[in-house]
Amino acid sequence: MINTRYEILKKLGEGRSKVFLCRDIEFPEKEYAIKILPAKADIKEKETFKKEYFTLNKFEHSNIIEAYELGTVYETDGEDEIQSGSMYIVLEYFDGKELLFSDKIREESNLKEIVKQICSSLYYLHQSKYIYYDLKPENILVSYKDGSPKVKLIDLGLAEYSPSPSDYEIKGTAYYIAPELLKKEIHTHSVDFYSLGMIMYQIIYNHFPFEANSELDIYKSAIENSFEFPSSDIFSEKLIKILKKLLDKDISKRYSSALEIIKDLDFEIDLMLSKEFLPAKVFSSRTTILKKLSQYFADKTSSEIYAIKGFEGAGKSSLLEKILEQNNDAMLISDVRGKSADELIRFILRQIFFSKKVYPNLNTEAKSLVLKFLSDNKKNEIDELRTIVAALISKSTFILLIDDFNLYDELASDLLLEIIPLLQVNNIKVVVNESQLHDLLSARLNNVKYIDLGSFTNDEMSQFLEVSYSKETQIGKLKELIVANADLIPGNIKAFIKDAILFGIMKFSDTGVSFSEDENKISALTEAHFSIYDLRLANLLERELLTVKILSALDIIIDLHGLSLLLGISREESERIVSNLQLNNITQKFSSGQALIFTSEAIKKYIYASIGNKKELHFHLAKRLSEKFPSLYRVEEARHYELAGEFQKCFILLMDEINEAEKKSAFSYVQKLLFHLIQFPLDKALLNDIKIKLSEIYFKLGDVNASLNLIEELKSINPKNKVDKKILRIEGSALIASGEYEGGKKVISELLLGISDLSEKYALKVELAHADFELKLYDNAIQQCDLLLDERELSDELKGRCYNLKGMINIYQSNDLHSALDNFKNASIKFSQAGQLARVAGAEVNIGNVYNILGNYEQAEAHFQNASGINQFIGNLEQEGLLLQNIGIFYFNCRKFDSAILSYHNAIKIFLNIGKDSSRGFVLWNLGEIYISACDYEKAFNSLNEAYKLFDQLKNYHELLDVLFMKGKLFYKIGDFQKLEEIIRNFQKLYTMFDSEKDHIIFEKLLIQWLSFTKEKTISVEELKSIRNEIALRGDNHNYIEATTLLIHFYIYNKLYNEAIEILSEQELMELCAQYSILEAEREFFLGIISKNFTSEKLLPPMVYFEKAYELIKEDNITELTWQVLYEMADLNIDRGNLNKAKYFINYARELIYYIAGRIDSPILRAAYLRQNERLNTLRKLESLYPQN
Repeated sequence: MINTRYEILKKLGEGRSKVFLCRDIEFPEKEYAIKILPAKADIKEKETFKKEYFTLNKFEHSNIIEAYELGTVYETDGEDEIQSGSMYIVLEYFDGKELLFSDKIREESNLKEIVKQICSSLYYLHQSKYIYYDLKPENILVSYKDGSPKVKLIDLGLAEYSPSPSDYEIKGTAYYIAPELLKKEIHTHSVDFYSLGMIMYQIIYNHFPFEANSELDIYKSAIENSFEFPSSDIFSEKLIKILKKLLDKDISKRYSSALEIIKDLDFEIDLMLSKEFLPAKVFSSRTTILKKLSQYFADKTSSEIYAIKGFEGAGKSSLLEKILEQNNDAMLISDVRGKSADELIRFILRQIFFSKKVYPNLNTEAKSLVLKFLSDNKKNEIDELRTIVAALISKSTFILLIDDFNLYDELASDLLLEIIPLLQVNNIKVVVNESQLHDLLSARLNNVKYIDLGSFTNDEMSQFLEVSYSKETQIGKLKELIVANADLIPGNIKAFIKDAILFGIMKFSDTGVSFSEDENKISALTEAHFSIYDLRLANLLERELLTVKILSALDIIIDLHGLSLLLGISREESERIVSNLQLNNITQKFSSGQALIFTSEAIKKYIYASIGNKKELHFHLAKRLSEKFPSLYRVEEARHYELAGEFQKCFILLMDEINEAEKKSAFSYVQKLLFHLIQFPLDKALLNDIKIKLSEIYFKLGDVNASLNLIEELKSINPKNKVDKKILRIEGSALIASGEYEGGKKVISELLLGISDLSEKYALKVELAHADFELKLYDNAIQQCDLLLDERELSDELKGRCYNLKGMINIYQSNDLHSALDNFKNASIKFSQAGQLARVAGAEVNIGNVYNILGNYEQAEAHFQNASGINQFIGNLEQEGLLLQNIGIFYFNCRKFDSAILSYHNAIKIFLNIGKDSSRGFVLWNLGEIYISACDYEKAFNSLNEAYKLFDQLKNYHELLDVLFMKGKLFYKIGDFQKLEEIIRNFQKLYTMFDSEKDHIIFEKLLIQWLSFTKEKTISVEELKSIRNEIALRGDNHNYIEATTLLIHFYIYNKLYNEAIEILSEQELMELCAQYSILEAEREFFLGIISKNFTSEKLLPPMVYFEKAYELIKEDNITELTWQVLYEMADLNIDRGNLNKAKYFINYARELIYYIAGRIDSPILRAAYLRQNERLNTLRKLESLYPQN
């Protein structure tokens, strides 16, 4: 078994690579060949191997082997011949022999048929502007069915698209290389005809046309020798004549087209041949989009995803395939429609796991975790799924491309929506494509950018044809036909060409391509689509028509095996039917699996509309699905019963689906199913049950209001004594969750009287304790928790919740931090024992917060990191975002600005990608605050503006006031009193309208004090003291410091030095100085200023204070205080006559002011900063002392 997916059955062959027969557990309905390139192969071999895959992937011809996947072997599970690190290509399995070893090859009829099929392939390649270069017997496989040979060309690693005629590189295998290549002369695709001639020569004469002992001899003989073509007893002269022409050294006398060879072989160039002559896949005219996406891939910080949308045929899949080809770290999820949700998710995770960008980076523990998940057939739970995804992406970056993103079933879609935000926040680049015929799934994600793919312009269409066809094709005539009769969507152009071939309008012959002038055919092709569909359907037999009607009625994708079961026919009959559907352009050719997909949604809808008795067909299909696929297609079976009017049967099936989905915690999916069921004409009791379940799901999804509204509706239509207890249980919890604590308590208290189940009773009592906590009834809550903790049957989870609640009460009621710490630690232990990792992370955050308050920063950081590790392990994005915000605040308080900013940015990325705009606004506010402290005023301004826009959109007016206050602080620090006045006006207006509780009045007062001091150097001392006291009561240390420093500034400015000293000596300020080194430095600075200007026995010399201040801040982040201290030290050194030392401080202080100003991009803000009185005066004085050079 390779990569837990490909089961090796036997070896098929060996050369540069080894080829094995295998079975793919993802698509088990058929066998495949897997080609293995040894891990020790050199770089050139690996590049050729990779090129072969992408070349094969562009071809669609029945005589060319198909390629399905390119990958790397990592797990071999006992396959001794296969090394880890080997590259592999999964190929179509063709049970044939190499040409020279195939049966009956020396029978002329068989040889002619084989050559015809080879020529069909060559014409397809040459028409598509490719040259094979390596046509030889080993690369031609032949099998026989019903006595007729079937050919496959393999190994196209040397094939080149549109090679230059003057590309003189010798390519191929010695005996089969044309002389013009050996002589490094101009060459054409006829080099492949020479190779074909050499193969035929071997078969006809049993030897080559010359003898050679070395490669050099071969080259010399091919160039110089004249070949002999004696008559044969077995093969006709006509065949030998063809051989001579193929091997002519004069390329002008060689065949110019493979169709000429087919004609000379006496075969008609009929529809069975012509249908193969659609051009190979090309990528054309989307280079601007590719460039845009390349920039996105290169951006290591962006976390958006790109959604490519457009109608069918717009080229969305081709774009993803091109991205895959150009990017070694990309992986593509495609051709997987029809898989169940669980199968799809496992498929995606297996693709990611065994990619070269992920597997090598995982440790043994992570690999074991993922392998266990992949091998376990149980249903996926969302929490477990997040854990697996988090493990996969923890140390890797890559590009994930998802085709048909909005065409999966509802459950699969919901699971994808759970996964993608995890990828976004971990810098995984995601590009999806979506059909505009369906609702866009990406609309349910956040941080999405869209790319629209539409029709080609005329010029783009011309370019498309030019890169698709060789010059021998009448491109001009084809273009005229397309412009006159078709739209210019790329896929529709190819469909039009295919229909033109099918209906004999575009014809192929030995003389080239021609176009019919038959007006009836052309008009039939150019009329409304349904006329084309009628033409296609007219070629079908009765059983084939029934098949397409059944397929059109299905909302799932089935494969050949499924079709056989549905129709009750053999596999061979199914293959025959599907082959004719593909021939008539009704269903797509198979890719990696054998999924039956219409060539367009339009033809599917057209066929479905033509069905007479739809109800009867849907009822028949529902029964058939139940019989042949019990439980596999439950939702599809239910859909058919619904369309047949059998709502009761549909209800039973969907309730089974709901119960399964609940086990996975797929609540969004459950909600959709329940909401759908409500619309059914069911009896009142069943509808009641559905609504009860829906109210519970709303609550689990956090939509408390929707849950309560539905409960009110249920209570209004049911007598009070018949209201289901389950409704009351949900109602009580929902009321508490919504903040209606008294109402919730009342409901739960009444409910407890009639409950005997202990586990349910305990859970409700914990809810009551929580409500008491929120109501500040702390003693009641503590008592309830203690009583519960005495219960021996209480679960570990509920014990953890009780301990956690007690810890919160310890803080809020008595600020008993040590007791709180003990309770939070107990909570963490109990949650861990219960396997509740998300709750463990929450408890670890609480422990970290307590240690932070206690000043034990090392322990605080350790517990924060523990919580972060858990969140990352389980993929809990929202909690991780909140934790990162918390860690940012912690680092901010520790003056680790860079770490704080990084944490904030990571939190913002998470909240952006999970759509938590309010939380993102709060972190932007935090970011603005730290940028102010770091004197990065432009970034502060931008962060606060972004926060303001978010809160304004959300109508979060209290938060808007917080942002306005912080912007006021910013303008105070800059010294722009005009902007500060504007902020105050806006603040007062908003405050008057929306702050009914007057929570923000204190901040309005502080803003006014800032303005007064900035503008006129005056304040209201008593008012400011009152502000200080109120802020102190709130425990708001940062704004307490701001109010205190403003008061000290005022006292010093007005030479009230004793009053300033009194403030600087306060016990509370001294305690804060012990916590914040920057505040201690500022205190030393103030004392230095006072000592410089005021004589007191209590004071030390000013330089002592300034030097202490400098020692405290010199290794810290740059602040305004830094240049202020430097300036004062310069001034004192000048007074002392120490000019050299003074010069250092002068230059340093001046550089800092200009450095801070230089980071302000706005000219207005920068000017305001430099015009502020203190800075302006300082710069003038510094300039007068030591002018800048």
